[in-house]
Order: sequence, then structure tokens, then C-alpha cells
Amino acid sequence: VVVARGPQLVEVPSVRRLPEAEAKLLLEQSNLQVEIQRDFHPRIADGRVIDQNPAAGNTIEAGKVVVITISQGKPPVSVPELGGLAEAEAGTLLQAARLGVRVVEEFSVEVPRGTVIRQKPGPGKIITQDSIVTIIVSKGPQQFPMPSVLGKPSDVARAELQGLDLVIREIQVPGSSGSIVVGQQPDPGGIVESGQEVTIYIGGG
Repeated sequence: VVVARGPQLVEVPSVRRLPEAEAKLLLEQSNLQVEIQRDFHPRIADGRVIDQNPAAGNTIEAGKVVVITISQGKPPVSVPELGGLAEAEAGTLLQAARLGVRVVEEFSVEVPRGTVIRQKPGPGKIITQDSIVTIIVSKGPQQFPMPSVLGKPSDVARAELQGLDLVIREIQVPGSSGSIVVGQQPDPGGIVESGQEVTIYIGGG
């Protein structure tokens, strides 16, 4: 007489957080089949087991399938458009997208103070969750003391002031044919800013 002993039962081992190859080997050594699923996970590294079904400790028939979900790393995120936004608004938008922010300030004549000039990576780029996006924020026009160009030839004075992003207005002193700067407005030492118009008076000779 042969008495049936019923199906062979095995206990499901724990494979959570193990690398994929190690998890498969452990399950196969327990006479279980393996089915792989893949998903993104914000904390579990790429290639490691997120979850398993049935859970560890359950007793099932040998040869049955255990489904393991393998991490594909952090979820992908499309970088939002931030140009022209206020710094605080850009930060809120990045936070909502689960992205970090790094702020770099830069002088700008065209972009108002506190507004995003540009960003890295650019809008639409696909990066992983928790990555850092750098926003370059305007400090407004650069302010500095007006230099003295008195006594300099007009072309030298013009080049010097243009190099400071100032807009030059030249006025030839009536009755004079010289090309030397004999006056300026604002006076030397007065505070000016990039993009501001300044006046030089040309005379002598």
C-alpha cells in the first residue's frame, strides 16, 4: 500500500532588499519559481527587491511562483519651466516635483531682482527624483561708484564706461573742437548701476 503524503510544502524565504540575482537564487534553492516585476522606488536602490508575494514565512507548495518586485531606482521627473518666476515660486514648484534647488545669484540689467534668469538642467529634461536643479536668480543691475573719466580722450572714456555696461551720452562743449572729457554727470564717486545713462562733456583744444 502506498500512502499519498500530499504536496511538498516549503517556507517562503525573505528576499526583500536583496539584489535581484541573490533573491532569485535563494528562491530557486527553496524549490520555488520566480516571477519578476519592476517598479520605481524613492529609497530602495536600483536592482534590489522592493517587495515579494507571498510574503516571507508563508508555507506554500514547492514549485509555486513567488513574485518579486525589483527597484528601478528613483522615479523620473520632468524638470519644470522656471524662467521668469520669482525665486520663492520656483522653489515651491521644484519642491512639488520632488526636486531639490540650488540658488546662484547673478547681476542682470534685463531681468528684475529676485526673478529666475535661467536654470540647469533646462525645462523638460528628465532627471531622477530628489535631483538638484540650479536656478540663477537676478540680483538686478550691478551698482558701483561712478569712475572719473575727466581728462581722458573721449574714445578711451567711452570704452571704459561701456565696459561697465553704462549707456554713454556725449555732449560737445559749444565753441570747442577738442576730444578730451572736461565734465561728466554723475560726478565721480556717485553711485550708478549697469544700464544707466551717463553724460560726458567733450571739449578742450
